[in-house]
Amino acid sequence: MTPNSAMQPNHRLTHHLLLILLGLMLLASLIHWGLRAQVQERVEQKLYDQSVTLLRQLNQQLQTDLKEVRSDLLYLTDQARQNGLTQPQPSDQAIARTSIAFKAFSKYKRRYDQVRFLDAEGMERVRVNANQGQPTIVPTDQLQSKAHRYYFTETIGLPSGAIYTSPFDLNVEHGEVELPLKPMLRLASPVSDAQSNKRGIVILNYLGRHLLNDFLALTRDYPGRTYLLNSEGRYLLSPNKLQEWNFMFPDSPQVGFAQDHPLIWSQITQRGIASSRTAEGRFVHLRMRLPNSQSSLSSGCQNCEFVLILQIPESLLETQIDQEMAHQYPLLGLFFLILGAVLIFLTFNREKRRLSELQIQHLNQEIADERDLFIGGPTVVIHWRNEFGWPIDYISSNVEPLLGYTAEEFQSGELSLSSIVAPSYLQQLIQENEAAQTDSRSWFERKPYQLVSADGRRLWIQDTTSVIRDSAGHITHFYAYISDISPLKQAEEKLQRSHHYIQNVVDTIADPTLVINIDTYRLEIANSAARQTYCGGATSMRR
Repeated sequence: MTPNSAMQPNHRLTHHLLLILLGLMLLASLIHWGLRAQVQERVEQKLYDQSVTLLRQLNQQLQTDLKEVRSDLLYLTDQARQNGLTQPQPSDQAIARTSIAFKAFSKYKRRYDQVRFLDAEGMERVRVNANQGQPTIVPTDQLQSKAHRYYFTETIGLPSGAIYTSPFDLNVEHGEVELPLKPMLRLASPVSDAQSNKRGIVILNYLGRHLLNDFLALTRDYPGRTYLLNSEGRYLLSPNKLQEWNFMFPDSPQVGFAQDHPLIWSQITQRGIASSRTAEGRFVHLRMRLPNSQSSLSSGCQNCEFVLILQIPESLLETQIDQEMAHQYPLLGLFFLILGAVLIFLTFNREKRRLSELQIQHLNQEIADERDLFIGGPTVVIHWRNEFGWPIDYISSNVEPLLGYTAEEFQSGELSLSSIVAPSYLQQLIQENEAAQTDSRSWFERKPYQLVSADGRRLWIQDTTSVIRDSAGHITHFYAYISDISPLKQAEEKLQRSHHYIQNVVDTIADPTLVINIDTYRLEIANSAARQTYCGGATSMRR
């Protein structure tokens, strides 16, 4: 039987193994789908409960933020009355007192871009700009008429104590959206005198980033997608930042959530928490109205609503189900998994061992075929195992004239490679073997080392080693060609002694003496006098 035919897989064994694996896979699939149905129901409920809880927190936080703004507004209208701005012609002192009060308010609140008082004709009489935390009172000559602005006309007609709330949009200066974007919510309330005559309005430009930051902080750890929309379904916050505030830019695509998800939007018709399901996942939503003032009077804004939407995408649901499934297999499923792994391991280990044995047999045959190339010559062939002691499977018979040992002494196990290596060189061979494993080399040349012959002589050896690995890449055997280089080493030692002798002779000459190679013009020897003269006594001279 040829090596190739011997290495063909055992089809009978493979057939039985496939049947076992098929049975295990079928049973595992039944268990998997049964568990998955239970886990899916549990995960869906958990994500829904998490979404409902988060919507309630968001609703409470946004309501709280806006109630504080309304409370601030009513406080400022009372300040305007107390400082005398309800007079038909407020004095300069009344305007100054109000300006100072508004400035102090703006400094400590830090959430209003502008605080203003407009008289009954829509003219700004007091205006404080936030100025990045350093509030400034706008001079009288820079105050403007706002008589035709929508927030003035809407507010001045409201009864005393009512609050007008503008739509949530971006601040516009000189007909263009201010950059960087400045989300703004304007709240205003009329100021009346004791006879209920309208004397003007107080208006706050609320920096909407505070409201948006609260929204983002609460939703930071939510695993799904979050949306904040206005009453028309336009994006204020979205996972896709390019969609945010696009309704403020006429040149941008005027597409909102209502157009992207018409089915979901059609179901968001009433206030309160509800949920809808599509192929994109589950949507949990809440339509919230901006809070009214503390009085029974309604706000002047008829469409001042936020729509909060939390989406549980199908991909998120599947991911969390998969994560849960990783921890839910019962002991029976774990048993079959281990059993299958054991069967596969045993089968492949058996096949690997068989193939390794065939490979070794094949290599031994190759070694035997090559033996004639080295028998009687100076080079010895060794095939040894990478095991404790380095036992030798094969060594060519010409080892006997080289070292005085017979090949049978090694192949019977009486001698091993480590037993004839000079002790001072064992560590060198170990390190070279480890380096071959780490570097994944197929062959390497060892540094010269010494073997001890049968009569106790130490022979210098030159060694070229090939590496044999298993399927996992681990070294199992070494295939080495060794030669005796003792005469060469002896010649090197003799040359070194001769050089040392010549150096000693030249050092006895009193005058500086140099020996130069006339072919290479290289300085070979310098005596002590020359080194003292030219190098200040250095032990060597640069050649």
